[in-house]
Amino acid sequence: MLSRSHFGVWSAILCTCLWITASAAFNDSAASTFVAQGGNPGANFTFSLNVPIDSDDLFFHMAGPQANSWMAVGIGSQMEGALMFIAYVNGNQSNVTVSPRIATGENEPSYTSNYSVEVLIGSNVTNGTYEVNARCVNCKLWNGTTFDLNSTTQPWIFALGPDVDLNSDSLTANLRRHANYGQFTMDMVQATGEAFVPSTQTALSGAALVGSVHDDVDFALIFHALIMCGAFVLLFPIGVLWLRLFGKINLHYINNVITVLLVLVGLGLGVKVSGEYNQSKNFTGAHQIIGILVVLACIVQVILGFAHHSMFMRLQRPTPMGLVHRILGPGLIVVALVNGVIAFVWASRPKYIVPYAIIIVAVALVCAGVLFLKGRRDRRKAVYNTSAAQNFNEGLYQQEQSNIQLNPMGGPVGYEPRYDPQGRRMG
Repeated sequence: MLSRSHFGVWSAILCTCLWITASAAFNDSAASTFVAQGGNPGANFTFSLNVPIDSDDLFFHMAGPQANSWMAVGIGSQMEGALMFIAYVNGNQSNVTVSPRIATGENEPSYTSNYSVEVLIGSNVTNGTYEVNARCVNCKLWNGTTFDLNSTTQPWIFALGPDVDLNSDSLTANLRRHANYGQFTMDMVQATGEAFVPSTQTALSGAALVGSVHDDVDFALIFHALIMCGAFVLLFPIGVLWLRLFGKINLHYINNVITVLLVLVGLGLGVKVSGEYNQSKNFTGAHQIIGILVVLACIVQVILGFAHHSMFMRLQRPTPMGLVHRILGPGLIVVALVNGVIAFVWASRPKYIVPYAIIIVAVALVCAGVLFLKGRRDRRKAVYNTSAAQNFNEGLYQQEQSNIQLNPMGGPVGYEPRYDPQGRRMG
């Protein structure tokens, strides 16, 4: 039989065990944290999650470098079908906008109004970093992808946007393709407890990176830009020089056919890239419409050039198709170059406009200078082919022949030979 003192000791031990057990089941600071290391602490991407036991909401803290135009996490192991929380700096750069979105594949996620994300106190933009404290209402009910609240290895994805201008208050703001992305798992049991907003953390806790962080490059977009700019800034002007400077009609035609084929490849890449973004997948953008019309006109231009040359060789006279060809060609180049400026603005890459313009001006000056010198040389040659020049040259020839007849010994005009005392000629 326990004495009263022993009973008190065992009661204290029992209460302590019950408190420890209750604390384990009801953690008042429950959170799991994932950290993707950057080059320095300010470049880290951090995501901390709290799963309240008494509601269907989710609380999270997310932070990343402002050099990345957006940051995001998604529920599941892949983009397709994932519910994503995408954050970016707001319009006046004082706070953060969070947009809940769903991805349909390897493309830009689209905003969904089925879930509401509230930006809470503590969200800010400071010292090259932006961070957000948020509450996603009823997000525990998400069932579009695997979301097991009892899992210790729940799959998640994350991504960081490129260094472009984005600042926006819109929940449907256009996003550029991610610069970095990866996968991680999170301990949902550790994250479950009393509702609260997790604080900024610098170390992993209840989370693990799967594989490695991937750097992403949109090669289709890069080659689309390079091919189109190269075609209209360099290759088509070279085709003009083949004809106007060297008179090589065959090389002019071959150059332009090859360039049009490259333009078609560039168009195909543009179509592929357009399917990745919400603003371009319906092909209603000014850049897209102008670009398609320019490509079609390039095909017509090549056909007109071939038809004109064929008829000219038979008729030996200019044709109406030749006139259209000469006017349409320069016009196409100008329109295409302007469309390039529209493209840089549309793709959130305005910083490339100045170097693009410098290259255009440099090429234009070289071509104009070369053609000017060629034209001046041709005009000088033409002067010598006039009737007046021919008559002048004929007069000089006749005078020269007359001088030869007056001077049969071949000496210069006015020359008098000398003789010695014996009558022999001295020279």
